[in-house]
Amino acid sequence: MEHTCQNQHENETIAERLLIVRRRTGLSQSDFAKSLDVIPRSYRNYEAAVRDVPLALAISVHRTFDVDLNWFLLGVAPPVTLPAPTVYERILLAMETFQNAKEIEFSAEKKAKQISFLAGQFASGRELTNDEIHEYLETTV
Repeated sequence: MEHTCQNQHENETIAERLLIVRRRTGLSQSDFAKSLDVIPRSYRNYEAAVRDVPLALAISVHRTFDVDLNWFLLGVAPPVTLPAPTVYERILLAMETFQNAKEIEFSAEKKAKQISFLAGQFASGRELTNDEIHEYLETTV
């Protein structure tokens, strides 16, 4: 069963939405900047709204993290479709397998961010394999 909810981000700035995207990935500012091929200092200025986010960066965020451009640029998004409960089971099992293989334990906060990001990928229509989930988790270690 799918659920829908409406995002209300119209009063946020692009810088605030950039922060939302980064937090959903669970990446540090430096790692997020590197994933977008941006100098970390420049990225910090965009997130802090010291400088305007360039269109090229917005496109890179869209392509790298599958972020809706209408939402990112304008704060307007279509209703979000949440994945079925079995998707969460699949994500949790893949995370457990990854942690056991790496002999690590993610903090509860980090797990929440990882699950949020991965669930969003499934909600947007991507069917991630366990290997793809593990590749993403590797970037958050």
